[in-house]
Amino acid sequence: MAAEKKKRRAKGDGSIFQRADGYWVAVVELPPGLNGKRNSKRIVRKSKADAMTELRKIRTQVERGEVVTSRNVIMSVWCEHWLTEIAPTKLRPAALDTNRSYINNHILPAIGRKRLDRLTADDIRSVTRIMTRPTEEGGKGLATGTAKNVHWLMSGILDDAVKSGRVHNNVVDRVAPPAVVRTVRRPLTYTECMEILRHLAAHADATRNTPDELPAVQALARWTFGIFTGTRQEDILGLTWDMIDLNTATADIRRSLQWLPLRDGYSRGHGRHLTGPDLYPREAFKVDPGVVFEPLWRSACLVETKTRRRRIVPLIPQLVASLRRLHEIDTTQRAGNLVFTRPDGRPLRRQDDTNAWNELCRGLGIEGVHQHGARHTTATLLLEASVPEDVRMAILGHSTAAAHRGYAHVDQTVTRAALEGAFSGMLDG
Repeated sequence: MAAEKKKRRAKGDGSIFQRADGYWVAVVELPPGLNGKRNSKRIVRKSKADAMTELRKIRTQVERGEVVTSRNVIMSVWCEHWLTEIAPTKLRPAALDTNRSYINNHILPAIGRKRLDRLTADDIRSVTRIMTRPTEEGGKGLATGTAKNVHWLMSGILDDAVKSGRVHNNVVDRVAPPAVVRTVRRPLTYTECMEILRHLAAHADATRNTPDELPAVQALARWTFGIFTGTRQEDILGLTWDMIDLNTATADIRRSLQWLPLRDGYSRGHGRHLTGPDLYPREAFKVDPGVVFEPLWRSACLVETKTRRRRIVPLIPQLVASLRRLHEIDTTQRAGNLVFTRPDGRPLRRQDDTNAWNELCRGLGIEGVHQHGARHTTATLLLEASVPEDVRMAILGHSTAAAHRGYAHVDQTVTRAALEGAFSGMLDG
């Protein structure tokens, strides 16, 4: 009877052979490196039995993702892979942009050339030291809160490196995050709110039937909306007229304005890739397939809100009046039917909006109130008016544990009454 043919090992099972010096070599194929090239691991033992034992052990480790597949990957290469292949699957575009900025400005200059498997706890601490050290001492003088954000970002990046088999351990786990010295944002006082709103209303009235009327009325509607509803900046800038019902005095907050990244080969300001009036094709945007977005103008798009939830916000009479007037006098061809835009109808960038707020406050002698302070103002005035927490959550759109206990079911008559009560003095003024 012919001898039974020896069974070949399946691809990936590894191989074993004897060298000329008598030693046995076990070879296991590993997952490819970041450059796509094949990787393998070799173990040399005196006996075939020992080599076979090691072969089975490594094969099991590979299946569990416990084997480091490449020992020469440096932080800059891994961060680029993380930004392009891993982060887009779990981060919103705005968060991805923020993390890209943190990586390029803080992580890579400090440890970008370090190998992942040679990172030390002191390397991680050095990133924090450089960020928080005063500028006169050669540091960046940044807030401890920013340094803590970068610390947790490094932790997440290296966690994914461990899961991908690039390193055995996450060195950030051995480093305590920087202690945060919190600075409380000062909200507008009741008096300052009245001063701002009266100034805007007076300017809008003074410019009636003049070329300055439209920007004056838009400013009145913009900041009245922010103060009276506490809506986030990006949600206000993403408002379109179909989200506002002036008859029922409500706004449907369901989208935000963001400037999304473009893929290589698509350049901002370069017209040859545009498919329509200042629109890029959807495939031009460098976002995960799961991201829901609507292109408006160039790389400006409407995306889901921060909480990924829509909410209906009641509009009190003074706000309705300013929006109605804006709608009646506006003849601008606005991108995507946006409510608030630049004078030529293009979407407003957040920095332009923030600059306008700062200029308004400086002109009235109001100092130290960040644009986001208007949102804090709404929350503070609602609290001082003894508005219940679930109603405040419904108005402001917070998504905390307390909010989940039922704020989404608050009746609009309650939220409307709460807003009108908190701002009654301003409305009467």
